[in-house]
Amino acid sequence: MSTLSASVANVATSTLSPLAARLIPYAFARTGQILVAHQHADNIEVWINDKTSDAALAEVARNFGALSHCAFVGGRTLDRDQFGLLA
Repeated sequence: MSTLSASVANVATSTLSPLAARLIPYAFARTGQILVAHQHADNIEVWINDKTSDAALAEVARNFGALSHCAFVGGRTLDRDQFGLLA
């Protein structure tokens, strides 16, 4: 789990915004195990798991500003295909 400061919440099932999920390249999201779930006016919500790298979180934060909400999605592999999105 990342040591970056972020609000971490557990998520059982929630809908993923197809447009927000496309904000980062598929290969980066899959390798880094991070998904942008929602884009709000002043922040983004990312979904992470126990395999999410600190580097992936740092890169997303660098590009979009501070992460105000990170949702921990258990031990599941984060893959856009799993959530019904096309690559």
